[in-house]
Amino acid sequence: YVTRALYSPDAKNIVASYRDGSVRVWDAETQTENTHLQGTHNTSYVNAVAISHDCTMYASGGSDNTVRIRDLRSPLKVGEYSVANDGLLHMSAAGDYVVIMAGDGQDDNKVVCYDVRKLDQGPIWSQYINGKKFRQSVINLKKNAVAIVGYKTLIVRDLTTGEERYKNDEAHRGWIFGVACSPDGEFMISAGIVNIIIPTIINKHTFFITYS
Repeated sequence: YVTRALYSPDAKNIVASYRDGSVRVWDAETQTENTHLQGTHNTSYVNAVAISHDCTMYASGGSDNTVRIRDLRSPLKVGEYSVANDGLLHMSAAGDYVVIMAGDGQDDNKVVCYDVRKLDQGPIWSQYINGKKFRQSVINLKKNAVAIVGYKTLIVRDLTTGEERYKNDEAHRGWIFGVACSPDGEFMISAGIVNIIIPTIINKHTFFITYS
């Protein structure tokens, strides 16, 4: 069955990941599968997929603890990254960057940022975040930032250095299930169990909308 499905930012393709270890690309207009763009993760299921904002590549992560990056325009595998025994939790992609979240989802987690043009040189930066439960991330290219969310906490880091720009350990009263950025890059929104928070990246003002 399907574990995740995404529209490409240009709305031309749909990338879907499956529990059988496959990743399939569909033409959104003709509703036909581009079989030459299909990816695989051996016999493991795929639990994460991301598409770059310029629609040139997609990345997939499987229970085999590898992330595989493929060209969305030709049947080429751009690169592969192993997260060893950490366990892949989530990843996001934009431009030439892929941010990977790995760990047990409980007390031992790390965030790793790669430039896909330089995969053979290793990550740009890697940060261990012990004692935090992180599950989602989003890249903001306009502000050169990545937002990371999980249990109560919201963190913004510099995309190219990993330096922390903003942190709120009590952003929500429970799990944060999603995070996204506005098209102009000025705002990001995080959604949890009972409330939505919209802080600006630079000025750090925060506005709350609470649902009962």
